[in-house]
Amino acid sequence: MIPPGAAVMWRRRLAGHPGDDEAALRYASMALASGDGDATAIWLGASAAIRPSSPFLFAPMRALAHAYLSAGRPDLAKRTLRRAMVALPVDWEAWNDLGVLSDRLSDEGSAGRAFRAAIVLAPGAETALSNLADLLFRAGAYATAGQFARHAAGNPEALLTAGNSALRSGQPVVAARCFRRSLALAPHMPPSLVGRGVAAMADDDVATAGAWLKRAQSLDPNDVSLNNNLATWHLVQGDYPRGFAFYEWRWRRPEAQARRGGLPEWSGTPIAGRRILLYAEQGLGDVLQMVRYVPMLSRLGASVVIECPPFLHRLLESLPGSPRLVPAGEAAEADLQAPLMSLPRLLGTTVATIPADGPYLFPEAELIAATAAHLANPGRRIGLVWQGNPRQVDEPHRSIPLDLLVPLVALPGATVYGLQRDHGREQMEGFRGRDRLVDLGPKLDDLATTAAILAQLDLVITTCTAVAHLAGALGRPVWIMLKRGADWRWMLDRPDSPWYPTARLIRQRRPGDWQEVAERVTKMTRAWIG
Repeated sequence: MIPPGAAVMWRRRLAGHPGDDEAALRYASMALASGDGDATAIWLGASAAIRPSSPFLFAPMRALAHAYLSAGRPDLAKRTLRRAMVALPVDWEAWNDLGVLSDRLSDEGSAGRAFRAAIVLAPGAETALSNLADLLFRAGAYATAGQFARHAAGNPEALLTAGNSALRSGQPVVAARCFRRSLALAPHMPPSLVGRGVAAMADDDVATAGAWLKRAQSLDPNDVSLNNNLATWHLVQGDYPRGFAFYEWRWRRPEAQARRGGLPEWSGTPIAGRRILLYAEQGLGDVLQMVRYVPMLSRLGASVVIECPPFLHRLLESLPGSPRLVPAGEAAEADLQAPLMSLPRLLGTTVATIPADGPYLFPEAELIAATAAHLANPGRRIGLVWQGNPRQVDEPHRSIPLDLLVPLVALPGATVYGLQRDHGREQMEGFRGRDRLVDLGPKLDDLATTAAILAQLDLVITTCTAVAHLAGALGRPVWIMLKRGADWRWMLDRPDSPWYPTARLIRQRRPGDWQEVAERVTKMTRAWIG
C-alpha cells in the first residue's frame, strides 16, 4: 500500500490542483511500487493521458518508468520513458535507461543505438560504456566491446568485460591486465578473480591460475563459472578424479543442454544385466573420444544403447560391444542413462587407466576399396585439416591460417590431401599452394568415409578437430597442432596423449603464434619424409 503520509500529501495536492501532472505521475509511481492495485488502476490511467511538454515533468515520468520496470513490465517502462524523453531528449541517463529496457526486451539493435546516444551526450558516462560493452560482448563483437569497456576505467564491471573480451580475442596478457585493474577497484569481485585464473590458464600458467581460482572459491564456492574452470584446472594437470567431479558443474551453465528425463541416471553402481542409454551432449570430437568406454561397459555386463546423430551410425557400428544405435529423440528401451562425458567419472578413470590399448573404431573394407582411387598420387600420403567447428567459442584461436602451410604442402616426396569438409574451405581460394593440395573435402560424405580415407594415409596433420579424435580412435598416426592454453584433454607440456597413443602434440610456444608452429611442423614433416 502507499504510505499513509504520502497518500494524504498527494491527495491534498491533487484535490487543489486536479490538472497537476507532476502530482499524478508521482502518485502513480508510488501506487505501482507499493502494489496498491486500486490506486494503480486509477492513477496510471490518469498519467497515461499526460503528454509531457515541460522538463519539470521529466523526472516524475522517468520515476514512473522505473516503477514499471520494478513491477516486471519493461514494455510499459520503455513506452513511458520514451514519453518522458519528449520533455528532455538530451538526458544521457534516460538514453542509458532506454538501452537497458530495450536490451531487457531483446531489442538489441535499439539498445545499442540508445547506449551510443548516451555516450555521445556524455562521452565519459561509464555506466553507458559498460552497458554497451556488455551488449557487444554478448553479440560476439569482442574487439569493439573491449574498446568501449576499457574507456570505463573506473567501472570494475566494464573492466571485467574488457578482460573477457581480450580472452575471447586470444590475448591473455591483455586480459590479465584488465582483470587486475578491475580487482584494484573491487578486490572481492569473484568474476574478476576467476578471470585472472582463466587468463593464466590461457598461457599455461597453472600455478598462478590455481591461486586466483582458489581465492575466488573462498568468496563464492557455488559460482558456476568458477567450478567449471576448476574442472579444467584439475583436468589439464591430470587430476581426473577431482577434475571430472567438478566437470559435473557443466550442467549448470546457462548454455548447457537440459539433462535427459525419463530414465534414472546411472551412478556407477554394478551394471551387469542392465540396459544403459548413452547420449551425446557436446561436440562431435567429444563423442568420438568417449565411445571408447562402450567396450568396457559391455565387459561389465551392460547392454549399451547410444543416442547420436544418424551420420555417426555407420562409423559407430564398428565399435566392439555391439551397441544399439538410435537417433536423437527416438524412444529407446533402457533401464539407466548416462551422458557420454560423464563416463570417465562414473568408471573411475585416472590418467593411468584411460582405455587406450588400441583402436576402438574401424574402417569398412568396402569403403576403403571404394575410396582408394582418390589417393593414387605418388609419394607419402598426408592428410591436412586446418580449421574446426566455428561454433566452438575458442575456434578462431584453435585454427591455423592455411596460408602459413604453403611450405608444408610444397614439400617433395609427399602428397598433401585436404580433408576440410565444410568450414575453412574458403581459405583454398587464392591459396598459393593450391596446385599441390589435393582437395578431398567434397568426397567426405560421412565419418565412415572419412575413416576409410584416414586408414589409407601415412600421416594426418590437424588442429584440435573431430578429425584429430577420429584419427586417434582409428589408431592412425596424427600430429595435432595446439594453441597455447589448449583444451584440458591434451594436458600440459607433454608431446604425447594418454588418450591417443598414436598422437603427437605440437604446441604453440607463445599465444597466437601459428607461424612458429607452421615452421616447426614443416621441418618435422621434411625429416619424416626422409
